Amino acid sequence: MADRDLYWLVYWDGHKHHVGPHRAQTRELATRHGLEHEPGLKLKAVISDDMNLTVPQMLELAEVLPPPWITDVEAPGGTND
Repeated sequence: MADRDLYWLVYWDGHKHHVGPHRAQTRELATRHGLEHEPGLKLKAVISDDMNLTVPQMLELAEVLPPPWITDVEAPGGTND
């Protein structure tokens, strides 16, 4: 388990946010897990525990980040613009 990092998955159910932990080797694998295992919820953000954010900070950040399945290359201002 030491080779897996902790990520916080931020979901929206249409009324309120839900935040849950997930251990994965990469952010991409954490994102995949979030998309596949909670189909009734919208995945808003995948946040590394290394950022040391509080839950309110995660919720605030989730509202301004691009969707977690869009990479930096695809995001506005990313490397392919």
